[in-house]
Amino acid sequence: MDYRPFWVGWGQLGLYLLALVTLSFYVRRRIGHATWRRIHYLSFVVFLMVTVHGLMSGTDTARAGVRVMYQTAGWSVLGLGIYRALAVWVFPAFRKWTSALFGKGSAFSNERSRPLQGRSP
Repeated sequence: MDYRPFWVGWGQLGLYLLALVTLSFYVRRRIGHATWRRIHYLSFVVFLMVTVHGLMSGTDTARAGVRVMYQTAGWSVLGLGIYRALAVWVFPAFRKWTSALFGKGSAFSNERSRPLQGRSP
């Protein structure tokens, strides 16, 4: 029985890295923000690893619904990653524009500034 041991091991390695990323949240103050952020960027690598693991060793990968799930997740992460790269590194003005559009108190924000409770105007 060939269960594709390389790709199963690849998924296990991805799981261990996911545990590292997850646990780093709890020690963020001890390791510092810069180190935590570098570890946090492993999330993209972990996502790629577990996606490839699922595609290569999954028993139901040939099903249409599973393919749609992989494609939806992959395209979503890719699109949001490109958005993040554009907003932060390529077009800083784009970041200011989106902050103004979606920031606190804007029409598209779910956070509204509230008046102080218990004080009269």
